[in-house]
Amino acid sequence: SMKNTLGMLLSYRLENGINLSTTVSFRTAKSHFYEDRVLDDATRLDLKAAKTLQLGSSDVDVSFTIQNAGEPYNEYIGINYFDTRYIFGLRVDLP
Repeated sequence: SMKNTLGMLLSYRLENGINLSTTVSFRTAKSHFYEDRVLDDATRLDLKAAKTLQLGSSDVDVSFTIQNAGEPYNEYIGINYFDTRYIFGLRVDLP
């Protein structure tokens, strides 16, 4: 089971309409998962910048996300290795 964990979300909107957010997750002490495997301490930091634009009569959401901006870590089982990922998001609402 997962014990000794903490998560925090912070979000801020700039005057120009850009939304900035970050999520920090901490896992401390030894955690036992699948087949009683033990995972070490881990900290995960996710960062996101997003903005909604108006193009004609359509809303366009543009975002850039960095998942796990820190050190790689194992999640749930030892073979589930989580490295840094970069994601560009685009969503268009058509009229």
